[in-house]
Amino acid sequence: MAVIHDLRRAAAYPARVDASFDLNLLRVFDAVMREGSVTRAARSLHVTQSTVSHALARLRVAVGDPLVVRRGNAMHPTSTGRRLAVEVHDIMGRIRANFAPAEFEAASSRRRFVFALPDTLVGPFGIALLGQVAVHAPHAGLELRRLTDTTADELAAGSVDAALSVPGRLVGALRSAPLLDVTWQAVVNSTHPLAGATPDLAELARWPHAVVADAPVTELVGSLLAARGLERRIGVVLTTSALVTRVVAATELIGFVPSTEHLEQSVRSVALPPEVHGQPHHLFWGAAEADPACAWFVATLLATAAAITDG
Repeated sequence: MAVIHDLRRAAAYPARVDASFDLNLLRVFDAVMREGSVTRAARSLHVTQSTVSHALARLRVAVGDPLVVRRGNAMHPTSTGRRLAVEVHDIMGRIRANFAPAEFEAASSRRRFVFALPDTLVGPFGIALLGQVAVHAPHAGLELRRLTDTTADELAAGSVDAALSVPGRLVGALRSAPLLDVTWQAVVNSTHPLAGATPDLAELARWPHAVVADAPVTELVGSLLAARGLERRIGVVLTTSALVTRVVAATELIGFVPSTEHLEQSVRSVALPPEVHGQPHHLFWGAAEADPACAWFVATLLATAAAITDG
């Protein structure tokens, strides 16, 4: 069969994958990779959890590889599993496209779209996207997922529909387009000596910073200070940007948030020096051409960014 031949040629799978191979196992594997867990895969396929586990076991024997391993509460693909996921997702996408309607009916769709983005942009961009989806696809679901080192693989496997990131972080066979420039502001408590001021980089370096570990602005400010030979004082490293304003309101720390973020009265904005320029962010996606729903979602993301920029 052509499908089996293509899979064996692409990933050098053993002879146990032959013409008698049960193609339903690939459908189960695609669901596990898309959903990220056996439980959710079983739910999406309307079968029992044991059925999915049994199918995975048979596929592992046929391919001669564990394919996915559990780390904590998540399933992570092996190198062979990652290659197989890309091949299977492409094949399943082409099969679905042959039976899918010519156009995506957003008004009646109940599809759940998955969008990965930096934690710092969930507020300014994620909420605006929720509004767009609610208006144009009122029955659809939206999952805002944190951008991680595995996002590129998830885009390729189809478990994430689109992602927002600075250029260069997501690599692979993905499509991309410029989406928006993100500008930043420093924030301090309302009685801080820098409240309402316009400090230069040296003045910023005199105060300890509250940073979010994987936020793009964290690397931007750090590299600018290092280029000037200035030592950065890290007061606290946070796991989520939602805590930044709460931390600076109660301390003498300086935090950094998008310039579009609304601030409470206990927090004041500090204009950043011109060296802390806006950062271009691109939209990344994988299967828009084969999936009318994904194509609609990409168009909605682009429209959301345009509305934010115009506003």
